[in-house]
Amino acid sequence: MDLKAIADNLAACYTAVSATYGGETQTLTATADLPDTIDRALLVYPPSGTLSLAVGSQRDDEYTFRVLYLQDPLSTPARVGWLYAWFGVMRDKAEANMDLGLSYVKWCKTIEVRMELDGEPYSYNGVFKQLDVVDITHVVKVQETVTTAAI
Repeated sequence: MDLKAIADNLAACYTAVSATYGGETQTLTATADLPDTIDRALLVYPPSGTLSLAVGSQRDDEYTFRVLYLQDPLSTPARVGWLYAWFGVMRDKAEANMDLGLSYVKWCKTIEVRMELDGEPYSYNGVFKQLDVVDITHVVKVQETVTTAAI
């Protein structure tokens, strides 16, 4: 199992994603490699999770990944409209590839959303700035036999 591969494959679900609001279209591609500075981005954050090793050396973990659309509120006059537009597109993309193309991923499902004005701090030219956010939480179920486990 490779958590970075899971993050990268989750980001790949959001390749060239477009949302439209008020006659304008924005197109972004997600990344799990978080940049230093952003104006607008789709980002896959590193996960938290629950680890489990069952009898017979079966790894049975669940990881929670957050995929965030972030936008600089000063550059977008129709802030709330864009949050709704991006939520619809992001949810559809997230549910289109539920095993992420990885043999050890049993499933990936969306479980929660948060849309908030000025709801997420991120670096902007070296200073933390509050950005508008659509935050979709994904739970990834990993099952694999582990050869390194020993009693």
